[in-house]
Amino acid sequence: LQKNGSNIKHWWIAHHYISMMAAVFMLTWPSSPSYTKMAKLIHLFGLYMGVAQFFQTRYQLARLYTLRSLGRASELDVSNSDSTQIHWSRGMNALLPIIIGGQLFQGYVSLTLFRYVAFLFFISIQIHKAA
Repeated sequence: LQKNGSNIKHWWIAHHYISMMAAVFMLTWPSSPSYTKMAKLIHLFGLYMGVAQFFQTRYQLARLYTLRSLGRASELDVSNSDSTQIHWSRGMNALLPIIIGGQLFQGYVSLTLFRYVAFLFFISIQIHKAA
């Protein structure tokens, strides 16, 4: 993308590589007690993010339509945080709780996974001390 003139940010490229690694991890995670404990929660989080992205896309399309009708954007412009300002409308009032809920849900999933990994690490240390 950078070679054809896109001004894609480096963090966006890194985000895609991390997402690919996470997808490979989920696809190759063997069926085990850890998988059964975390898979449902992680898949539910993915479903929630899909719904949040749907609402965010609807908001961005509405903002871009508004900017086009005011003559501030052309037909080929895309809506992003660099080119548009937050416009408090019904769409934003509906979107904000969804985004905040997603952040809280992500924190819960992260904390649950961390606690589970820490528990397994603690158990493995106890086993090695006993041996």
